[in-house]
Amino acid sequence: MRSKPSAVSYQLSARPLRGFGWALALTLAFAFQPALGTFASDNCIHKVWTWKVDKSAAQKLQQSVNEGHEPWRMDDTAAVAGQAIDDRNKEWADYNTVLGVAKPISETKDTAVMVATSKDGHVRYEVKLRKYSWLLHSAKKWQWMIWLPAQVERTECPIGPH
Repeated sequence: MRSKPSAVSYQLSARPLRGFGWALALTLAFAFQPALGTFASDNCIHKVWTWKVDKSAAQKLQQSVNEGHEPWRMDDTAAVAGQAIDDRNKEWADYNTVLGVAKPISETKDTAVMVATSKDGHVRYEVKLRKYSWLLHSAKKWQWMIWLPAQVERTECPIGPH
């Protein structure tokens, strides 16, 4: 999930900006113009996949983990994200991209966002994982609940002169 810069507005009074102040304000306004334009343009290709969670299959998987199978699904978000990326790579025929290990960029009790980037930096996968409250009955505790993939976004930006 991409965060956008917040809009900040400044109310300027004409009195403090007499003479040199107006020139400074205009210089700063023009100085920041190219940076904002560069940020807004996006030559990248985005692919997004959102999982449709099968509650029955998720409950069976939770029960399997409760019985001691694949316990990493409860706390190894990097492995769960890696598996979600592998699933999408098959579907998107992205076999040649070598990614680093997915690293967390945010995590709450029920949501984790992981990012894996290619060595050259032009391909990035962002994976959103969820713990669904309806699994709590089977898991008994939040920390015993499995992480499930919710969304994968693949962003590929062309490599060009910087």
